[in-house]
Amino acid sequence: MLAIIDGICRGVFENLVWERSAEPSQGNRQRYEVTGKEVEDAETRERFIDRRVPGRMRQKGAANPIHYTYD
Repeated sequence: MLAIIDGICRGVFENLVWERSAEPSQGNRQRYEVTGKEVEDAETRERFIDRRVPGRMRQKGAANPIHYTYD
């Protein structure tokens, strides 16, 4: 998983576990949280960190903070 801020990759994570959040959600939507660890492999980090993601993955107004890709 990549952590993207303002279209730039700031973190790369692996061994993800998705769980229902204990925090209350708004309306009738369930919130989830993810737990993982930062990738330690220098080659992988160098490949992604401080790089801008493609425009098709950062469309303005996209409400969902999660974006799936198989590229």
